[in-house]
Amino acid sequence: MSITVTIIIQNAPYQADNKAWHALRFAGTALVEDMNVRVHLLDDAVKIGRRGHRVPEASDHVLTF
Repeated sequence: MSITVTIIIQNAPYQADNKAWHALRFAGTALVEDMNVRVHLLDDAVKIGRRGHRVPEASDHVLTF
């Protein structure tokens, strides 16, 4: 039986607290560990999933994810 992790992200991307970025990193690690991952984006976090989303220059480290 496989473990399923549900992550709800509500914070906007690229804020000083990096909560959205840390949640995505956790999701990536869970996938590597063969877990099922569900990510729900709410409120300002929907900007993360928009097609054509551009990463600010100061946040180039996000491109490696």
